[in-house]
This record gives sequence, structure tokens and C-alpha cells, in this order.
Amino acid sequence: MDEITLIFEAMAGPLPDWHALERHITWLNVAAGGEVFALGQAAPHVYVVTKGLLKLHHDDENGRERIKSFAVEGGIVASISALQPHGSASFSASALEDTRLAKIPYTALEKMADTHLAWGRLLRAVLMGYAAQKEQREQGFLMQSAAQRYAVQMQSQPELAARIIQKDFAAYLGVTPVGLSRIASRIAKISDD
Repeated sequence: MDEITLIFEAMAGPLPDWHALERHITWLNVAAGGEVFALGQAAPHVYVVTKGLLKLHHDDENGRERIKSFAVEGGIVASISALQPHGSASFSASALEDTRLAKIPYTALEKMADTHLAWGRLLRAVLMGYAAQKEQREQGFLMQSAAQRYAVQMQSQPELAARIIQKDFAAYLGVTPVGLSRIASRIAKISDD
């Protein structure tokens, strides 16, 4: 429980009445390659990554994977559409490493937010963080070349790039693995000059 407390309270400050939420939390251990939830499934939960790495992705009709984001330790994951009544996940979440997650029913978090202002601040902080991340991602695809997206990613999260395989990094950037290799070579050559 201490891991979640640290993550949540870093976002919103002290949170009262933890015992009321604690009984709703389920701990999951997902092996590398395992699925947390799949596109179209009911997934009315918020997942907190306390160890490991998740890939959040869409698969197109040809089986090609489109990676929307990754979640590392401290990351909070949920499909907004799955949190709606009778909703379902709009993407899939898979473990790239052995991963430990806290699975929290969204309705339990809503109840905490309805009862305590501090928990409402937490939900607002989580949603604002998600919205900001989504805006940055959209801006990257609309305003930057693949080489620029690569450079930004390598500068902002080099440790993430080191943890994911080239195929996944390429899918995240919206290029082929060969295209990623060419971009990395060009940037390395420019850095050497």
C-alpha cells in the first residue's frame, strides 16, 4: 500500500481515509508478454504501475501494432471509455517486463472523491496529466518529423528507450524499425560531427 500512497500523495498531497480504499485494491503480477486488458474488454479500473513496464497499444485490421504510450513505475493507466457505465477499453495494455500493478475500481476512487476534497484533487491531477500527455503526443505527430519525435523522446526519457525493443520504439514513433535505424544513425552522425 505504501507504494500507491507515495505515488498518489506526490500528485495531490495528503489523502485521508486510506483504509476505505485499501479493501478495494487488487494486486496483479503480470509476466512479460502478458495482457492486463484488451481492446473491447470491460476494464472499469485504474491501474498503478509499481514495478515494470506496460505498453498501451492498438492493433489495426492487418495486425499491425500502433503504440499510444508506455507506463513505467509510478504510471497510472486507465481507458477513459472503459470507465464509463457499460464502457469497454479503447486500447490494449500489455506487460513488456514482469510488472506489478495495483488494480483499483474507478467507482471506489469516485466514491473517495465524493467524500473527500483531497481525493477529488487526485482524480483531477490524474486526468489533467493524461490530457497533457495526450496533447503533447498529438502535437508531436502534427508538428514534428519522425526524427524530431525521436530526438525529443531520447532527450526526455532516455531510460525508457533503453528498456524497449526497437520494434516497439519504432511503432511508438510511427515509423518502421528500418526507418528508426536510419533516423538514429543520422542523428548519431550529426552528433559526432
